[in-house]
Amino acid sequence: MEELIAEVRGTNGAFYKCVIKNIHEDEVTVSFENDWQPPKRANFTEVRPTPPKLTDKPEYRENEQVEVSGLL
Repeated sequence: MEELIAEVRGTNGAFYKCVIKNIHEDEVTVSFENDWQPPKRANFTEVRPTPPKLTDKPEYRENEQVEVSGLL
C-alpha cells in the first residue's frame, strides 16, 4: 500500500510533514520524517493534505500573508 503523506499542526501552529499510519474514529496515528518525533495520535482537525506542487511562479503582493516551507 502506498504511504499517505500529510501535514500535522504542531503546538506552535506550524505544519510538519508526516505519514498517516492508522485511521481511528476521530483521529489518526502519524509518524514523522526521520523519526525526529515519536509517532503520535492527532485529531482530524490538526491534519491536512500536503499542498500541491507549484507549476507557475506565484505573484505576491505587499503585506500579503504567505506560508513558508523549508527543505532540509
